[in-house]
Amino acid sequence: MNIAIASGKGGTGKTTVALSLARVRAEKRQEKVRLIDCDVEAPNDHLFLDSAEVSTVPVTLPKPVIDEKKCTACGKCARTCNYNALTVIAKKVLPFNELCHSCGVCGYVCPEKAVSYRPVEIGKIHSVRSGPPFALSWGELAIGQVQAPDIIRELRHGIRREDINIFDSSPGCGCAVRETLAGMDAVILVTEPTPFGLNDLRLAAELAGKLGIPTGIVINRSDGNDKIIEDFARESGVEILTRIPFERKYAETYSRGIVLAEKYPEIETLMDDLYGKIKELIERAPEKRQSVLGSIPESGGVKPVPAASRDGIKEAVVISGKGGTGKTTVCASLAALRPGNVFFDADVDASNLPILLKSKTLSTWKFTSGAKAFIDYDKCAGCGGCSDLCRFKAVRRYKDGTYQVVPGACEGCGLCELVCPAGAVEMIPADTGYTHLSASEYGKLAHAFLNIGEENSGKLVTEVKNLALAVAAEEKDADILGDGSPGTGCPVIAAMAGSNLALAVTEPTVSGIHDLKRVLALAAHFDITGCVVINKADINPDKAAEIKDFCRVNRVEVIGEIPFDEAVGRALREGRHLLEISSCPARTAVENISGQLKLKFNI
Repeated sequence: MNIAIASGKGGTGKTTVALSLARVRAEKRQEKVRLIDCDVEAPNDHLFLDSAEVSTVPVTLPKPVIDEKKCTACGKCARTCNYNALTVIAKKVLPFNELCHSCGVCGYVCPEKAVSYRPVEIGKIHSVRSGPPFALSWGELAIGQVQAPDIIRELRHGIRREDINIFDSSPGCGCAVRETLAGMDAVILVTEPTPFGLNDLRLAAELAGKLGIPTGIVINRSDGNDKIIEDFARESGVEILTRIPFERKYAETYSRGIVLAEKYPEIETLMDDLYGKIKELIERAPEKRQSVLGSIPESGGVKPVPAASRDGIKEAVVISGKGGTGKTTVCASLAALRPGNVFFDADVDASNLPILLKSKTLSTWKFTSGAKAFIDYDKCAGCGGCSDLCRFKAVRRYKDGTYQVVPGACEGCGLCELVCPAGAVEMIPADTGYTHLSASEYGKLAHAFLNIGEENSGKLVTEVKNLALAVAAEEKDADILGDGSPGTGCPVIAAMAGSNLALAVTEPTVSGIHDLKRVLALAAHFDITGCVVINKADINPDKAAEIKDFCRVNRVEVIGEIPFDEAVGRALREGRHLLEISSCPARTAVENISGQLKLKFNI
């Protein structure tokens, strides 16, 4: 049985549910369980378990090597590459491995056969078979790399369907999540009873419905008033399977790296009940659900032209390494303290900053990026060349003898079109999503919507940043503040590109420290100054001290600490940021952080 634990965004308690469910089924019920952590940008499951005996294997992909003796710098490889992973400078071809998708197009089109390939490590697969009461494996994407789906594909090897396989998905609704959900018997969506939780739940449920997977909901941090999620469940036909109450003690236990089902009998009971309902959900095999998302009309005329220069414009981006640390709350509150500037939300999978800033859309533009292959069956000769050479396994031969492109698997490299002798393959431009320009009482906001399950989130983030830069150039004395996406992959890289400062929001937990180290390493990789805010700093003073020690050794400024404050939870459930509520310890802390940004970084 394959069960995915997913969420539209990080920080909802997805890992808590995955770990507790795995432990109860394996340790208490003596069943064969494997936990697979597919959040390869910020894997955390292993941090909660005894994983002393770990086997590690590298994941490599073939990347191009140019033989300068053969190469004539004709530029055909660079012109044909749909990922801009090659360029010609001073009669020399330069490959950019971070952008390369290892599709093989460059080698195929080179007239001089000057392109060969060598394996380049893009990440690792770690496995533990002794210690925890269940098998555990996780992937780890190398810093600066962007091909998370390739790591996830490797993680799936060797999975036995007769066991209980629990897949802890990455957050969001993009290509990495789509790769994780492929072949699942059920997907459990973990959410919170807030406007942001509802927004992200809608998107995640849409992806699960699109894939035809039986889906249920777990409400985490339930305070007894879950109407906002209950209404959605009725509207969508997605059943609420269980609720985990809001308790500070659960947050403190999580911060120490303890699985909740290990310590609290009531959580063990909830997980037993959840598993039973998952089995019922699979047995019922509900009919395919209707979409709960409406269409998005274009409006607003001509898009602002990207600025030619950043001169005089400062840019800071708030990042986290993983969702749920309070990144968007901090960003929205800082935005309210900086009226007249320009803001952007780089979390194109699940944009929440517009909700907190109560923005009103001014203009919407369709975003088209890349292309998808289409096979004309009337022209196809059935030679199979496209299928044989497609590294993404996106072209398959079906029982009737026809070759078809698998929906969602095509990455738009165009190799199939190049190799087809019958001219039966056409590359059709792909509508990836939409960009929006909105207005809030604090300033204009650029944000976007990535179509469910689509690729190219990094390109869409770049489009959002270019829109913000264009608006900032038009506004007098306007700087830019951005809400970054979670993780360390391509959307985060795109969000940080060109920024003067990356403000990392973390929590004093074992996972918070792990994710902080990775995202600060990413900022350093691209030579971007980083600083840190510790949210909920008082739930685990020892871990908060550990974060400060790490930052001191690595010469990273800690510019503030925000205490655990129940006023924050109340504000979020009402869709408000901290500057919209009366004075409280968390609001005071954010006001002090804003002052430190101005004092120490002039931002």
